[in-house]
Amino acid sequence: MARWRRTTASLVVTLAVACGITITDADALELKGAGDTLQADLFGAWIEQFATANPGTKIVYEPVGRNESIRLLSAGKVEFAASDSPMAGQQAELDGKGVLVVPITAGMVVIAYNIPGLEDPVRLSRKALAGVFNGTVTYWDDGGIAAANPGIRLPHHEIAIVADSAASGATLALNRYLSEIGGRSAGNALEPEWTADYMTAPGDEGVAQRIEISEYSIGYVAYSLAARLGLHSVLLENQAGQFVGASLETGSAALASTTLGSADGRSAIIDGPVKQGAYPIVTYNWLLMRSTYDDPSVADGLRLFVGWGWSQGLPSVTENRLLPLPGPIVDKAKIILQRLR
Repeated sequence: MARWRRTTASLVVTLAVACGITITDADALELKGAGDTLQADLFGAWIEQFATANPGTKIVYEPVGRNESIRLLSAGKVEFAASDSPMAGQQAELDGKGVLVVPITAGMVVIAYNIPGLEDPVRLSRKALAGVFNGTVTYWDDGGIAAANPGIRLPHHEIAIVADSAASGATLALNRYLSEIGGRSAGNALEPEWTADYMTAPGDEGVAQRIEISEYSIGYVAYSLAARLGLHSVLLENQAGQFVGASLETGSAALASTTLGSADGRSAIIDGPVKQGAYPIVTYNWLLMRSTYDDPSVADGLRLFVGWGWSQGLPSVTENRLLPLPGPIVDKAKIILQRLR
């Protein structure tokens, strides 16, 4: 089995084409991708497992972040970009060629916090969470928070909000959620636009690190990162009035209660339909690809790899604390992928 190596610059892996399709050395194909650093481990595992038959074909995945990966795709320097948010409308055309936005997995955004000495999980109602980011709930022992946490001694200390300084899918998901629950936010904004004061840090990793070292802070990060670092995260109130923590089970419950509603794959599951035990902030992770490639073998290779991920790559998805897409969502995503040429 081929080995993969992660560096700060790239993941370079030899992969083979499976599913009974043979590629000779003369047909050797290189597919270059770039994307979020948080998805690098998943793609590394997928590529290693996929590399079983024809070592003449190579994939290079660069974990450079959302913005840089879209820049590379726009410049024609990579064949695909992995992102935790879809491209904005003004980015939907690249040199006259359309862009396909295909959901590949899903993840959750958690509200992480740091209250020294408090081990009991904190519950936040929809109203209280909106109040925190609106700037109307400023202390941890505010009545709106205390009412949902009977028996817990909350500190009389100001809440310090940590936000991502760069455009991010986590910010987009939180903004959309705040819009749904009555928060004054820019619902489709990739950057924080709240009325509350906040401090910033770069990327999910930067936000998580700032929360770890900042007492009485609160912020938002991907569940996969929060779980790996052992950050405390709040139990959020869903539409059914249940206080639910993020887990693979509660995220899957949210996915099972909805379907892919957008023809181009850009929809997300924010405060979705009420389902028992469903976590309310779930969003897709996407692959962004040109709809047309000059070399048809590139489209064939991308379709093969994405299809393999949906079917054979499921164990690695959950191992990396992401959510595999349910069958009905995959079926709709396949229709989008069929437009790849």
